[in-house]
Amino acid sequence: MSAPGGIMNTAEPIELLETLTLDLPPSSIEFCLAYPNYFLVGTYNLQKESEESGAGVDTQDDTTAKAPQSRNGSLILFRLINGKLELVQTLSTPSAIFELHFHPFPPLWSRFGAVSSTGTFITGRVDPEADPARPIQDITTSRIRGIGEDVLFTSFTWHPSTSNVAAITTSTGHVRLMALDPTTFEIRGSQELPLTSMLETWCVSIVSLPQTREHMIFSGSDDSVLRYTTFSILPVPEVGSEPLPSIKSGDTEEATGPPIWEGQFAGSQAMIADVLASQRLVKNEHMAGVTAILPLPHVRHDAALVVTGSYDEHIRLFLVPHPASALRIISELSLGGGVWKLNLMRFLSHGPGQLTAEVLASCMHGGPQIIKIEVAGEKAEMSVLHALGDHELNYASHFWIRRTGGTNIVTTSFYDKKLRLWDRKT
Repeated sequence: MSAPGGIMNTAEPIELLETLTLDLPPSSIEFCLAYPNYFLVGTYNLQKESEESGAGVDTQDDTTAKAPQSRNGSLILFRLINGKLELVQTLSTPSAIFELHFHPFPPLWSRFGAVSSTGTFITGRVDPEADPARPIQDITTSRIRGIGEDVLFTSFTWHPSTSNVAAITTSTGHVRLMALDPTTFEIRGSQELPLTSMLETWCVSIVSLPQTREHMIFSGSDDSVLRYTTFSILPVPEVGSEPLPSIKSGDTEEATGPPIWEGQFAGSQAMIADVLASQRLVKNEHMAGVTAILPLPHVRHDAALVVTGSYDEHIRLFLVPHPASALRIISELSLGGGVWKLNLMRFLSHGPGQLTAEVLASCMHGGPQIIKIEVAGEKAEMSVLHALGDHELNYASHFWIRRTGGTNIVTTSFYDKKLRLWDRKT
């Protein structure tokens, strides 16, 4: 049964509190972990030289001739106060923002990173205590040397256990690890991984393997293939008495902050990780491009759980044995729209051999949906708890679970530039 406003309601009600219109189309959103009633929105504006108005994110191949394109965007900070949205600060960016994430390490919860349409990594902090009127602080922008402005950085993820390492994906089908300055978080070097597609790569995620120092890294591309390999972060080398060579970040020489892995850099190619296997390909499981990857916590020591989203409107739950062997789908669900983002909301239960979790899915033409995932041994079931109505291209949604109970959810709508605030009572 559908509740008013087109919300599918199989559990507690969700109420729409407010809708506002942004100046530019929203492409990404995330709440700040250090100040959880603040959230950051990234925008993506695509313009053709022959047109004044923007178009959508160019996520599909177009074989027709295209006019030269330029993209710009912004970072917009909002605050939730008394159930209302308050605009705090807007920073215009010369490039469009593809994705942003706050750092998962508690001492760095105020730190965010974002990737752009001109191959840059933007980072800064949100600190309303330092300046309530301008909380976005210490913005820096850096590049990977040798990668031009015509290459789009399409997504990124922080490394789950090494604070100054992140992975990015590119419009040229590559995946790279980035070594970041531990103070400024500017790029100090990068390493290309053997996860290569002939088409755009849209998403990347890293899974730590229990009882080892190894990690699995997954990427999804427009060729409908899920790729993965295994790696371990190399130890920081001991520094002798001889000075190490300086490292370039883009075209500027880094002169501040302690060196990291500096003795292992060689030009623009760094040795950040020891890659333990060639890429493995998961073909014929997705009927269109793989656009979202979400790892779930282990329920057994010898296998990981990974949820994928695709243009084919499905989410799929894979059981991933390790040492790496063949993946297999243990559940799948159609959501009625291409799945662009997946965010873990909360666990209802988690223990040996079992897991129950809620996931927020941003579905382009299917709108935001809350999914319940239940795993018991090697069996699983997924179902839709809530569908938050139609959106004009929903690329991103995020949430804040309040300490006093209940959840605020903010959803975005690309074409009409809408931001919607919802209240979930539990």
